[in-house]
Amino acid sequence: MATNQNQSLAVSQAAGALAEKKGRKKVDKIEVVRHGDALIIPEDMSLDDVLKVVALKREEEETITSFSAEIPASPYDGGYALARALEDMFGVKIARATQILWFTIPPQMITVDIDAKGNTVQVPWGEFQVPGIDGRIETSYTFRDGRVVFMIQATIKQKHKRQFDKLVLMVKEILASSSIYKGKAFRVNFTNDAGKIERMPTIKFIDVDRVTRPIFTKLLEDQMEYDVLAYIRQSEAIKKMQGGVLKRGVLLAGPYGTGKTLSANYIAKVAQEHGFTFVYTKAADIPYAIDFARSYLPAVVFAEDIDSVVTKERTDDVNRLLNKIDGIDSKRQDILFVATTNHPNDINAALLRPGRIDVVMLVEAPDAEAAIRVARWYASGEGTLEAGMEGDDRAFREAGKLLAGMIPATIQEVVRRAQVRAFARTDGASSVITNADLVNAAQYVIREHNLTNPTDEKVDPVKKLGTAFGEGVGSAIGRAMRDVMGMQNARIIQGALPLEIQPMLEAGISASTNSAGHDPDEDDEDEAEEEGDEG
Repeated sequence: MATNQNQSLAVSQAAGALAEKKGRKKVDKIEVVRHGDALIIPEDMSLDDVLKVVALKREEEETITSFSAEIPASPYDGGYALARALEDMFGVKIARATQILWFTIPPQMITVDIDAKGNTVQVPWGEFQVPGIDGRIETSYTFRDGRVVFMIQATIKQKHKRQFDKLVLMVKEILASSSIYKGKAFRVNFTNDAGKIERMPTIKFIDVDRVTRPIFTKLLEDQMEYDVLAYIRQSEAIKKMQGGVLKRGVLLAGPYGTGKTLSANYIAKVAQEHGFTFVYTKAADIPYAIDFARSYLPAVVFAEDIDSVVTKERTDDVNRLLNKIDGIDSKRQDILFVATTNHPNDINAALLRPGRIDVVMLVEAPDAEAAIRVARWYASGEGTLEAGMEGDDRAFREAGKLLAGMIPATIQEVVRRAQVRAFARTDGASSVITNADLVNAAQYVIREHNLTNPTDEKVDPVKKLGTAFGEGVGSAIGRAMRDVMGMQNARIIQGALPLEIQPMLEAGISASTNSAGHDPDEDDEDEAEEEGDEG
Protein backbone atom coordinates (compact mmCIF):
# COMPACT_ATOMS: atom_id res chain seq x y z
CA MET A 1 0.00 0.00 0.00
CA ALA A 2 2.93 2.34 0.76
CA THR A 3 4.31 1.81 -2.76
CA ASN A 4 1.00 2.80 -4.25
CA GLN A 5 0.88 6.02 -2.22
CA ASN A 6 4.41 6.90 -3.25
CA GLN A 7 3.55 6.36 -6.91
CA SER A 8 0.47 8.59 -6.60
CA LEU A 9 2.56 11.28 -4.93
CA ALA A 10 5.14 11.00 -7.69
CA VAL A 11 2.47 11.50 -10.36
CA SER A 12 1.18 14.62 -8.62
CA GLN A 13 4.64 16.06 -7.99
CA ALA A 14 5.74 15.35 -11.55
CA ALA A 15 2.70 17.09 -12.96
CA GLY A 16 3.31 20.11 -10.73
CA ALA A 17 6.98 20.25 -11.67
CA LEU A 18 6.16 20.13 -15.34
CA ALA A 19 3.78 23.04 -14.97
CA GLU A 20 6.33 25.17 -13.08
CA LYS A 21 9.04 24.41 -15.61
CA LYS A 22 6.83 25.73 -18.39
CA GLY A 23 6.19 28.91 -16.41
CA ARG A 24 2.55 28.14 -16.00
CA LYS A 25 0.44 28.05 -12.84
CA LYS A 26 1.34 25.06 -10.69
CA VAL A 27 -1.29 22.33 -10.60
CA ASP A 28 -1.42 20.69 -7.16
CA LYS A 29 -2.80 17.41 -8.43
CA ILE A 30 -3.64 15.86 -11.75
CA GLU A 31 -5.87 12.83 -11.58
CA VAL A 32 -6.24 10.29 -14.33
CA VAL A 33 -9.95 9.50 -14.36
CA ARG A 34 -11.51 7.01 -16.73
CA HIS A 35 -14.92 8.33 -17.71
CA GLY A 36 -16.91 8.44 -20.93
CA ASP A 37 -15.28 8.37 -24.39
CA ALA A 38 -13.36 11.69 -24.47
CA LEU A 39 -9.74 12.23 -23.39
CA ILE A 40 -9.82 15.53 -21.47
CA ILE A 41 -6.53 17.36 -20.93
CA PRO A 42 -6.04 20.29 -18.50
CA GLU A 43 -5.75 23.71 -20.10
CA ASP A 44 -2.25 24.87 -21.07
CA MET A 45 -0.88 21.35 -20.66
CA SER A 46 1.12 20.07 -23.60
CA LEU A 47 0.75 16.58 -25.02
CA ASP A 48 4.33 15.81 -24.05
CA ASP A 49 3.49 16.61 -20.45
CA VAL A 50 0.35 14.49 -20.71
CA LEU A 51 2.39 11.54 -21.95
CA LYS A 52 4.79 11.86 -19.03
CA VAL A 53 1.94 11.97 -16.47
CA VAL A 54 0.20 9.04 -18.12
CA ALA A 55 3.44 7.06 -18.04
CA LEU A 56 3.76 7.68 -14.33
CA LYS A 57 0.12 6.69 -13.85
CA ARG A 58 0.70 3.53 -15.82
CA GLU A 59 3.64 2.66 -13.58
CA GLU A 60 1.45 3.27 -10.53
CA GLU A 61 -1.34 1.03 -11.79
CA GLU A 62 1.05 -1.83 -12.54
CA THR A 63 2.25 -1.81 -8.96
CA ILE A 64 1.25 -4.89 -6.90
CA THR A 65 -0.87 -3.69 -4.00
CA SER A 66 -2.67 -5.41 -1.11
CA PHE A 67 -6.34 -4.74 -0.35
CA SER A 68 -8.70 -6.35 2.15
CA ALA A 69 -12.34 -6.22 3.20
CA GLU A 70 -14.09 -7.57 6.31
CA ILE A 71 -17.75 -8.58 6.09
CA PRO A 72 -19.81 -9.53 9.19
CA ALA A 73 -21.01 -12.93 8.01
CA SER A 74 -20.36 -16.63 8.53
CA PRO A 75 -17.37 -17.87 6.50
CA TYR A 76 -19.65 -20.33 4.66
CA ASP A 77 -22.19 -17.62 3.92
CA GLY A 78 -19.47 -15.26 2.71
CA GLY A 79 -17.92 -17.97 0.55
CA TYR A 80 -21.32 -18.73 -1.02
CA ALA A 81 -21.93 -15.04 -1.77
CA LEU A 82 -18.41 -14.72 -3.23
CA ALA A 83 -18.97 -17.72 -5.54
CA ARG A 84 -22.15 -16.10 -6.86
CA ALA A 85 -20.43 -12.74 -7.28
CA LEU A 86 -17.56 -14.34 -9.23
CA GLU A 87 -20.05 -15.96 -11.58
CA ASP A 88 -21.93 -12.69 -12.11
CA MET A 89 -18.78 -10.63 -12.69
CA PHE A 90 -16.48 -13.03 -14.49
CA GLY A 91 -18.74 -15.83 -15.71
CA VAL A 92 -16.91 -18.50 -13.70
CA LYS A 93 -18.32 -20.71 -10.97
CA ILE A 94 -14.92 -22.13 -10.01
CA ALA A 95 -11.90 -19.94 -9.50
CA ARG A 96 -8.68 -20.47 -11.44
CA ALA A 97 -5.59 -22.14 -10.03
CA THR A 98 -2.86 -19.93 -8.64
CA GLN A 99 0.42 -19.86 -10.60
CA ILE A 100 3.51 -19.33 -8.44
CA LEU A 101 6.73 -19.56 -10.46
CA TRP A 102 6.50 -22.93 -12.20
CA PHE A 103 4.04 -24.36 -9.65
CA THR A 104 0.30 -24.53 -10.30
CA ILE A 105 -1.77 -24.57 -7.10
CA PRO A 106 -5.41 -25.59 -7.68
CA PRO A 107 -8.04 -23.65 -5.69
CA GLN A 108 -9.45 -25.35 -2.61
CA MET A 109 -13.18 -25.97 -2.97
CA ILE A 110 -15.38 -26.61 0.06
CA THR A 111 -18.90 -28.00 0.10
CA VAL A 112 -21.49 -25.78 1.77
CA ASP A 113 -25.03 -26.83 2.72
CA ILE A 114 -27.50 -24.18 1.59
CA ASP A 115 -30.83 -25.54 2.89
CA ALA A 116 -32.49 -28.31 4.90
CA LYS A 117 -33.19 -30.39 1.76
CA GLY A 118 -29.59 -31.47 1.32
CA ASN A 119 -28.72 -29.05 -1.48
CA THR A 120 -25.06 -27.98 -1.54
CA VAL A 121 -22.73 -25.73 -3.50
CA GLN A 122 -18.99 -25.71 -4.08
CA VAL A 123 -17.29 -22.47 -3.09
CA PRO A 124 -13.64 -21.43 -3.45
CA TRP A 125 -11.64 -21.14 -0.26
CA GLY A 126 -8.12 -20.07 0.45
CA GLU A 127 -6.00 -18.58 -2.35
CA PHE A 128 -7.07 -18.46 -6.00
CA GLN A 129 -7.12 -16.32 -9.16
CA VAL A 130 -9.96 -14.98 -11.28
CA PRO A 131 -10.00 -14.06 -14.98
CA GLY A 132 -9.19 -10.46 -15.83
CA ILE A 133 -7.41 -9.64 -12.56
CA ASP A 134 -3.65 -9.87 -12.29
CA GLY A 135 -2.81 -11.19 -8.87
CA ARG A 136 -4.29 -13.42 -6.17
CA ILE A 137 -7.43 -13.33 -4.07
CA GLU A 138 -7.67 -15.10 -0.72
CA THR A 139 -10.59 -15.86 1.59
CA SER A 140 -10.34 -16.36 5.35
CA TYR A 141 -12.09 -15.28 8.53
CA THR A 142 -11.36 -13.63 11.85
CA PHE A 143 -13.22 -12.44 14.94
CA ARG A 144 -14.22 -8.85 15.70
CA ASP A 145 -16.00 -8.01 18.99
CA GLY A 146 -16.83 -11.68 19.43
CA ARG A 147 -18.35 -12.01 15.96
CA VAL A 148 -16.96 -14.17 13.19
CA VAL A 149 -16.04 -11.99 10.21
CA PHE A 150 -15.59 -13.16 6.62
CA MET A 151 -12.47 -11.71 5.00
CA ILE A 152 -11.51 -11.16 1.36
CA GLN A 153 -7.89 -10.21 0.74
CA ALA A 154 -6.36 -9.35 -2.62
CA THR A 155 -2.75 -9.01 -3.74
CA ILE A 156 -3.30 -7.49 -7.17
CA LYS A 157 -2.19 -4.71 -9.46
CA GLN A 158 -3.43 -1.28 -8.50
CA LYS A 159 -5.35 -0.99 -11.77
CA HIS A 160 -7.73 -3.76 -10.64
CA LYS A 161 -8.79 -2.03 -7.42
CA ARG A 162 -12.07 -0.89 -8.93
CA GLN A 163 -12.91 -4.48 -9.86
CA PHE A 164 -12.02 -5.66 -6.37
CA ASP A 165 -14.23 -2.96 -4.80
CA LYS A 166 -17.06 -3.97 -7.10
CA LEU A 167 -16.61 -7.62 -6.15
CA VAL A 168 -16.76 -6.79 -2.42
CA LEU A 169 -19.87 -4.63 -2.91
CA MET A 170 -21.58 -7.44 -4.84
CA VAL A 171 -20.77 -9.94 -2.07
CA LYS A 172 -22.38 -7.62 0.49
CA GLU A 173 -25.48 -7.18 -1.67
CA ILE A 174 -25.87 -10.94 -2.13
CA LEU A 175 -25.51 -11.48 1.61
CA ALA A 176 -28.18 -8.88 2.27
CA SER A 177 -30.66 -10.35 -0.20
CA SER A 178 -29.81 -14.06 -0.45
CA SER A 179 -27.94 -15.11 2.67
CA ILE A 180 -28.12 -18.86 3.23
CA TYR A 181 -28.58 -18.30 7.00
CA LYS A 182 -30.57 -15.12 7.48
CA GLY A 183 -34.21 -15.98 8.18
CA LYS A 184 -33.45 -19.72 8.36
CA ALA A 185 -33.43 -22.27 11.20
CA PHE A 186 -30.28 -24.24 11.96
CA ARG A 187 -28.21 -25.91 14.66
CA VAL A 188 -24.67 -24.67 15.20
CA ASN A 189 -21.74 -25.87 17.30
CA PHE A 190 -18.81 -23.57 17.96
CA THR A 191 -16.89 -25.85 20.32
CA ASN A 192 -16.08 -29.55 20.38
CA ASP A 193 -16.78 -32.00 23.20
CA ALA A 194 -13.61 -30.90 24.97
CA GLY A 195 -14.75 -27.28 24.96
CA LYS A 196 -12.20 -26.14 22.39
CA ILE A 197 -13.32 -23.69 19.70
CA GLU A 198 -13.72 -25.37 16.31
CA ARG A 199 -11.73 -24.01 13.37
CA MET A 200 -15.04 -23.48 11.57
CA PRO A 201 -18.48 -23.68 13.19
CA THR A 202 -20.56 -26.74 12.34
CA ILE A 203 -23.95 -25.70 10.94
CA LYS A 204 -26.87 -27.98 10.09
CA PHE A 205 -30.23 -26.71 8.84
CA ILE A 206 -33.47 -27.70 10.60
CA ASP A 207 -36.26 -29.00 8.37
CA VAL A 208 -39.38 -27.32 9.73
CA ASP A 209 -41.77 -28.16 6.86
CA ARG A 210 -43.45 -31.04 8.69
CA VAL A 211 -43.22 -29.61 12.19
CA THR A 212 -46.59 -29.31 13.94
CA ARG A 213 -47.61 -27.38 17.00
CA PRO A 214 -46.81 -29.36 20.19
CA ILE A 215 -49.70 -30.30 22.46
CA PHE A 216 -49.55 -29.00 26.01
CA THR A 217 -52.05 -28.09 28.67
CA LYS A 218 -54.28 -25.20 27.65
CA LEU A 219 -52.56 -22.97 30.19
CA LEU A 220 -49.08 -23.68 28.79
CA GLU A 221 -50.23 -23.31 25.18
CA ASP A 222 -51.68 -19.93 26.04
CA GLN A 223 -48.48 -18.82 27.75
CA MET A 224 -46.34 -20.07 24.87
CA GLU A 225 -48.44 -18.08 22.42
CA TYR A 226 -48.35 -14.76 24.26
CA ASP A 227 -44.96 -14.87 25.99
CA VAL A 228 -42.91 -16.30 23.10
CA LEU A 229 -44.58 -16.59 19.70
CA ALA A 230 -46.27 -13.17 19.79
CA TYR A 231 -42.81 -11.58 19.97
CA ILE A 232 -42.09 -13.19 16.61
CA ARG A 233 -45.45 -12.82 14.88
CA GLN A 234 -46.07 -9.24 16.03
CA SER A 235 -42.46 -8.17 16.43
CA GLU A 236 -42.74 -4.70 14.89
CA ALA A 237 -45.80 -3.71 16.92
CA ILE A 238 -44.23 -4.96 20.16
CA LYS A 239 -40.98 -3.12 19.37
CA LYS A 240 -42.88 0.15 19.06
CA MET A 241 -44.76 -0.58 22.26
CA GLN A 242 -41.51 -1.33 24.14
CA GLY A 243 -39.50 1.64 22.94
CA GLY A 244 -37.92 -0.01 19.91
CA VAL A 245 -36.50 -3.01 21.79
CA LEU A 246 -37.45 -6.65 21.16
CA LYS A 247 -35.07 -8.40 23.55
CA ARG A 248 -36.75 -11.23 25.49
CA GLY A 249 -35.56 -14.04 27.78
CA VAL A 250 -37.61 -17.20 28.38
CA LEU A 251 -36.82 -20.31 30.43
CA LEU A 252 -38.69 -23.55 29.71
CA ALA A 253 -38.43 -25.64 32.88
CA GLY A 254 -39.74 -29.13 33.39
CA PRO A 255 -38.99 -32.86 33.66
CA TYR A 256 -37.44 -34.97 30.93
CA GLY A 257 -39.63 -35.85 27.97
CA THR A 258 -42.37 -33.28 28.46
CA GLY A 259 -41.86 -31.49 25.13
CA LYS A 260 -39.23 -28.78 25.57
CA THR A 261 -37.35 -29.90 22.44
CA LEU A 262 -40.62 -30.10 20.49
CA SER A 263 -41.13 -26.48 21.49
CA ALA A 264 -37.76 -25.62 19.94
CA ASN A 265 -38.79 -27.07 16.59
CA TYR A 266 -42.11 -25.24 16.57
CA ILE A 267 -40.53 -21.92 17.58
CA ALA A 268 -38.03 -22.50 14.75
CA LYS A 269 -40.89 -23.00 12.28
CA VAL A 270 -42.69 -19.81 13.36
CA ALA A 271 -39.40 -17.88 13.34
CA GLN A 272 -38.57 -18.94 9.79
CA GLU A 273 -42.08 -18.11 8.59
CA HIS A 274 -41.68 -14.56 9.91
CA GLY A 275 -38.14 -13.81 8.73
CA PHE A 276 -36.36 -14.54 12.02
CA THR A 277 -33.09 -16.43 12.12
CA PHE A 278 -33.30 -19.39 14.53
CA VAL A 279 -29.99 -20.43 16.08
CA TYR A 280 -30.13 -23.68 18.05
CA THR A 281 -27.02 -24.33 20.14
CA LYS A 282 -25.73 -26.11 23.22
CA ALA A 283 -25.52 -24.26 26.51
CA ALA A 284 -21.72 -24.00 26.46
CA ASP A 285 -21.87 -22.14 23.12
CA ILE A 286 -24.45 -19.51 24.09
CA PRO A 287 -22.00 -16.54 24.03
CA TYR A 288 -20.79 -17.49 20.54
CA ALA A 289 -24.34 -18.10 19.31
CA ILE A 290 -25.48 -14.66 20.47
CA ASP A 291 -22.55 -13.02 18.68
CA PHE A 292 -23.28 -15.10 15.58
CA ALA A 293 -26.96 -14.11 15.65
CA ARG A 294 -26.02 -10.42 15.65
CA SER A 295 -25.06 -10.79 11.98
CA TYR A 296 -28.51 -12.17 11.08
CA LEU A 297 -31.07 -10.12 13.02
CA PRO A 298 -33.82 -10.45 14.02
CA ALA A 299 -33.01 -13.76 15.65
CA VAL A 300 -33.98 -16.38 18.21
CA VAL A 301 -31.18 -18.10 20.14
CA PHE A 302 -32.34 -21.41 21.65
CA ALA A 303 -30.16 -23.39 24.07
CA GLU A 304 -30.86 -26.62 25.94
CA ASP A 305 -29.87 -27.54 29.51
CA ILE A 306 -28.69 -24.12 30.61
CA ASP A 307 -28.31 -25.44 34.16
CA SER A 308 -25.17 -27.22 32.93
CA VAL A 309 -23.35 -23.89 32.62
CA VAL A 310 -25.23 -21.41 34.85
CA THR A 311 -24.55 -23.26 38.08
CA LYS A 312 -25.10 -22.15 41.65
CA GLU A 313 -21.45 -21.14 41.93
CA ARG A 314 -20.81 -17.64 40.53
CA THR A 315 -17.76 -18.38 38.37
CA ASP A 316 -16.10 -16.24 35.72
CA ASP A 317 -17.79 -18.33 33.03
CA VAL A 318 -21.19 -17.73 34.63
CA ASN A 319 -20.52 -13.99 34.80
CA ARG A 320 -19.41 -13.95 31.17
CA LEU A 321 -22.61 -15.68 30.09
CA LEU A 322 -24.83 -13.39 32.16
CA ASN A 323 -23.10 -10.33 30.75
CA LYS A 324 -23.55 -11.65 27.23
CA ILE A 325 -27.27 -12.28 27.73
CA ASP A 326 -28.01 -8.97 29.40
CA GLY A 327 -24.98 -6.89 28.40
CA ILE A 328 -24.73 -3.70 26.40
CA ASP A 329 -23.94 -5.56 23.19
CA SER A 330 -27.17 -7.59 23.19
CA LYS A 331 -29.57 -5.15 24.91
CA ARG A 332 -30.27 -3.14 21.78
CA GLN A 333 -30.42 -6.12 19.45
CA ASP A 334 -33.57 -7.89 18.27
CA ILE A 335 -32.69 -11.19 19.90
CA LEU A 336 -35.10 -13.52 21.70
CA PHE A 337 -33.27 -15.87 24.04
CA VAL A 338 -34.95 -19.16 24.97
CA ALA A 339 -33.34 -21.79 27.21
CA THR A 340 -34.46 -25.09 28.72
CA THR A 341 -33.69 -26.89 31.95
CA ASN A 342 -34.67 -30.11 33.65
CA HIS A 343 -33.31 -28.82 36.97
CA PRO A 344 -34.48 -25.24 37.60
CA ASN A 345 -33.33 -25.41 41.24
CA ASP A 346 -29.72 -25.83 40.08
CA ILE A 347 -29.67 -22.54 38.15
CA ASN A 348 -27.87 -19.52 39.55
CA ALA A 349 -30.45 -17.05 40.84
CA ALA A 350 -28.64 -14.22 39.03
CA LEU A 351 -30.01 -15.53 35.73
CA LEU A 352 -33.62 -15.59 36.91
CA ARG A 353 -34.36 -11.90 36.92
CA PRO A 354 -36.13 -9.70 34.35
CA GLY A 355 -33.71 -8.48 31.72
CA ARG A 356 -32.05 -11.87 31.56
CA ILE A 357 -34.93 -14.29 31.98
CA ASP A 358 -38.23 -12.44 31.80
CA VAL A 359 -40.53 -15.47 31.87
CA VAL A 360 -40.23 -18.92 33.44
CA MET A 361 -42.65 -21.43 31.91
CA LEU A 362 -43.39 -24.80 33.50
CA VAL A 363 -43.43 -27.51 30.83
CA GLU A 364 -45.09 -30.47 32.53
CA ALA A 365 -46.75 -33.71 31.47
CA PRO A 366 -50.21 -33.36 29.86
CA ASP A 367 -53.34 -33.23 31.99
CA ALA A 368 -56.32 -35.43 31.10
CA GLU A 369 -57.64 -33.07 28.41
CA ALA A 370 -54.24 -32.59 26.77
CA ALA A 371 -53.41 -36.30 27.06
CA ILE A 372 -56.46 -37.20 24.96
CA ARG A 373 -55.38 -34.71 22.30
CA VAL A 374 -51.89 -36.23 22.31
CA ALA A 375 -53.36 -39.73 21.97
CA ARG A 376 -55.61 -38.61 19.13
CA TRP A 377 -52.60 -37.14 17.30
CA TYR A 378 -50.62 -40.38 17.63
CA ALA A 379 -53.66 -42.40 16.58
CA SER A 380 -54.20 -40.38 13.39
CA GLY A 381 -52.15 -42.95 11.43
CA GLU A 382 -50.32 -42.74 8.10
CA GLY A 383 -50.98 -46.22 6.68
CA THR A 384 -53.73 -47.59 4.45
CA LEU A 385 -55.81 -48.98 7.31
CA GLU A 386 -58.53 -46.87 8.87
CA ALA A 387 -57.03 -45.21 11.92
CA GLY A 388 -58.00 -42.80 14.63
CA MET A 389 -60.18 -42.80 17.79
CA GLU A 390 -63.87 -43.62 17.88
CA GLY A 391 -65.89 -40.77 19.38
CA ASP A 392 -65.21 -37.28 20.66
CA ASP A 393 -63.11 -36.37 23.66
CA ARG A 394 -66.02 -36.92 26.07
CA ALA A 395 -66.01 -40.61 25.13
CA PHE A 396 -62.42 -40.89 26.38
CA ARG A 397 -62.74 -39.28 29.79
CA GLU A 398 -61.90 -42.53 31.58
CA ALA A 399 -58.82 -43.02 29.43
CA GLY A 400 -57.82 -39.40 29.89
CA LYS A 401 -57.70 -39.81 33.66
CA LEU A 402 -55.27 -42.72 33.26
CA LEU A 403 -53.13 -40.94 30.66
CA ALA A 404 -52.88 -37.72 32.67
CA GLY A 405 -49.33 -37.20 33.89
CA MET A 406 -47.75 -39.46 31.26
CA ILE A 407 -45.09 -37.96 29.02
CA PRO A 408 -45.88 -37.97 25.27
CA ALA A 409 -43.54 -40.91 24.55
CA THR A 410 -45.44 -43.06 27.04
CA ILE A 411 -48.80 -42.00 25.59
CA GLN A 412 -47.48 -43.00 22.16
CA GLU A 413 -46.72 -46.50 23.47
CA VAL A 414 -50.21 -46.74 25.00
CA VAL A 415 -51.76 -45.78 21.65
CA ARG A 416 -49.69 -48.36 19.79
CA ARG A 417 -50.86 -51.11 22.13
CA ALA A 418 -54.45 -49.92 21.88
CA GLN A 419 -54.23 -50.01 18.07
CA VAL A 420 -52.95 -53.60 18.13
CA ARG A 421 -55.80 -54.50 20.48
CA ALA A 422 -58.32 -52.85 18.13
CA PHE A 423 -56.76 -54.60 15.14
CA ALA A 424 -57.03 -57.97 16.83
CA ARG A 425 -60.54 -57.25 18.09
CA THR A 426 -61.79 -56.50 14.55
CA ASP A 427 -59.96 -59.42 12.92
CA GLY A 428 -57.63 -57.02 11.15
CA ALA A 429 -60.34 -54.80 9.72
CA SER A 430 -59.55 -51.59 11.61
CA SER A 431 -57.14 -50.04 14.05
CA VAL A 432 -59.60 -47.38 15.22
CA ILE A 433 -59.38 -47.44 19.01
CA THR A 434 -62.14 -47.08 21.55
CA ASN A 435 -62.05 -45.84 25.11
CA ALA A 436 -61.91 -49.47 26.28
CA ASP A 437 -58.89 -50.16 24.07
CA LEU A 438 -57.09 -47.13 25.43
CA VAL A 439 -58.01 -47.87 29.04
CA ASN A 440 -56.83 -51.45 28.74
CA ALA A 441 -53.49 -50.44 27.23
CA ALA A 442 -52.99 -47.62 29.75
CA GLN A 443 -53.63 -49.93 32.70
CA TYR A 444 -50.96 -52.36 31.51
CA VAL A 445 -48.43 -49.58 30.93
CA ILE A 446 -49.10 -48.10 34.39
CA ARG A 447 -48.76 -51.53 35.95
CA GLU A 448 -45.42 -52.10 34.20
CA HIS A 449 -44.19 -48.68 35.21
CA ASN A 450 -45.03 -49.28 38.87
CA LEU A 451 -43.30 -52.67 38.71
CA THR A 452 -40.07 -51.34 37.17
CA ASN A 453 -40.06 -47.98 38.97
CA PRO A 454 -41.03 -48.64 42.59
CA THR A 455 -41.56 -45.44 44.53
CA ASP A 456 -42.83 -44.52 47.95
CA GLU A 457 -46.57 -44.09 48.26
CA LYS A 458 -47.62 -40.58 47.32
CA VAL A 459 -48.66 -38.43 50.25
CA ASP A 460 -51.85 -36.48 49.78
CA PRO A 461 -51.25 -32.74 50.31
CA VAL A 462 -54.14 -32.46 52.78
CA LYS A 463 -52.81 -35.38 54.83
CA LYS A 464 -49.37 -33.83 54.72
CA LEU A 465 -50.84 -30.61 56.08
CA GLY A 466 -52.66 -32.57 58.81
CA THR A 467 -49.45 -34.27 59.86
CA ALA A 468 -47.79 -30.91 60.21
CA PHE A 469 -50.66 -29.72 62.37
CA GLY A 470 -50.43 -32.84 64.55
CA GLU A 471 -46.71 -32.50 65.10
CA GLY A 472 -46.61 -28.77 65.55
CA VAL A 473 -49.83 -26.93 66.29
CA GLY A 474 -51.48 -29.94 67.98
CA SER A 475 -48.58 -30.40 70.38
CA ALA A 476 -48.57 -26.71 71.26
CA ILE A 477 -52.33 -26.69 71.93
CA GLY A 478 -52.04 -29.89 74.01
CA ARG A 479 -49.30 -28.49 76.25
CA ALA A 480 -51.27 -25.30 76.77
CA MET A 481 -54.41 -27.23 77.74
CA ARG A 482 -52.42 -29.41 80.15
CA ASP A 483 -50.34 -26.71 81.82
CA VAL A 484 -52.83 -23.83 81.93
CA MET A 485 -56.17 -25.62 82.15
CA GLY A 486 -55.08 -28.91 83.72
CA MET A 487 -56.86 -30.89 81.01
CA GLN A 488 -55.98 -34.39 79.89
CA ASN A 489 -57.34 -36.73 77.20
CA ALA A 490 -58.80 -33.80 75.27
CA ARG A 491 -60.88 -34.52 72.15
CA ILE A 492 -62.01 -32.32 69.27
CA ILE A 493 -65.73 -32.12 68.54
CA GLN A 494 -66.52 -34.43 65.66
CA GLY A 495 -66.88 -32.54 62.38
CA ALA A 496 -65.14 -29.40 63.58
CA LEU A 497 -62.24 -29.99 61.17
CA PRO A 498 -61.78 -31.89 57.90
CA LEU A 499 -61.69 -35.64 58.49
CA GLU A 500 -58.16 -35.89 57.10
CA ILE A 501 -56.76 -33.35 59.56
CA GLN A 502 -58.79 -34.05 62.71
CA PRO A 503 -57.28 -37.42 63.80
CA MET A 504 -53.75 -36.15 63.35
CA LEU A 505 -54.45 -32.99 65.32
CA GLU A 506 -56.07 -35.07 68.07
CA ALA A 507 -53.02 -37.32 68.18
CA GLY A 508 -50.77 -34.36 68.77
CA ILE A 509 -52.99 -32.93 71.51
CA SER A 510 -53.38 -36.30 73.20
CA ALA A 511 -49.66 -36.98 73.21
CA SER A 512 -49.02 -33.63 74.87
CA THR A 513 -51.80 -33.72 77.48
CA ASN A 514 -50.84 -37.26 78.55
CA SER A 515 -47.15 -36.49 78.96
CA ALA A 516 -47.58 -36.29 82.81
CA GLY A 517 -45.93 -32.95 83.07
CA HIS A 518 -43.08 -33.83 80.70
CA ASP A 519 -42.03 -31.11 78.26
CA PRO A 520 -39.80 -32.27 75.39
CA ASP A 521 -38.14 -28.88 75.24
CA GLU A 522 -37.30 -29.17 78.93
CA ASP A 523 -35.78 -32.61 78.31
CA ASP A 524 -33.63 -31.09 75.60
CA GLU A 525 -32.52 -28.36 77.97
CA ASP A 526 -31.65 -30.93 80.68
CA GLU A 527 -29.63 -32.96 78.20
CA ALA A 528 -27.82 -29.84 77.08
CA GLU A 529 -26.96 -28.99 80.72
CA GLU A 530 -25.66 -32.52 81.32
CA GLU A 531 -23.51 -32.32 78.23
CA GLY A 532 -22.22 -28.98 79.46
CA ASP A 533 -21.36 -30.45 82.86
CA GLU A 534 -19.55 -33.33 81.22
CA GLY A 535 -17.64 -30.83 79.11
